[in-house]
Formats: sequence, structure tokens, C-alpha cells
Amino acid sequence: MKPALIVLLAIALAACGVAKTPAVSVCSPGDVAASQPVSLVVDFGFSGCAATDATCAVSVDGGVISMTTSATVCSAGCQPVAFRSWGTCRVPPLTPGEYQVVPFNKTLTVRADGGSTGC
Repeated sequence: MKPALIVLLAIALAACGVAKTPAVSVCSPGDVAASQPVSLVVDFGFSGCAATDATCAVSVDGGVISMTTSATVCSAGCQPVAFRSWGTCRVPPLTPGEYQVVPFNKTLTVRADGGSTGC
């Protein structure tokens, strides 16, 4: 391998880093069933590699479902191909009503007479 090519390869690899990133969106399953856990899929977007160690913490306070998400991804542009990564968040059983999903600005409707248990 030529020295110039080795230097360019080293520079390209040095530009590829990893970073913790939050999810960029969450699925909206429509109506969900009351008194059953719900699985929501979060989208970590595109990066230079598949996300690893995706985590999701969920808390419910009144009509608000707060989700804190994180995954390790590679800097975009490290690979000629972009990867899209997803994770799953489990929401505990809820009582019927409307819930705001924070930070994603979505509304989750929980029905006593049935619905889905995820998306």
C-alpha cells in the first residue's frame, strides 16, 4: 500500500467516532389496550453503523409518559452505507385516557374496550 493511501485511510478512520444519541421519533400505534403493557418502537435514525446498547427508561406521571432513550452510534459518513436503528420501550399498564408521550409530541389513547399492545 502506498504511504499516501495509508495516511488517507488513517484520517478517514480517525473521523469516524461513536456517540451516544437519543431516539429521534417513536411509533404511534393509535388506540392501545388498558391494563396491559405496551411496546413502543423508537427510531434512532441513520448513522454509519447499527446502534448498540439501546436503552429506554419510561416513567408515567398523570397523563404524561416520559421516555429517556439512548444508543451508541457511529458518526454519519464513516461507511458508504447508512444504517437505520430502532429500539423498543416498554410502557407499564395504563388506565384509560389520553397520554402525551414526551419528548416526541405524540398522543397515546388508552381504551378500556381494547386496542393494540404496541406497534
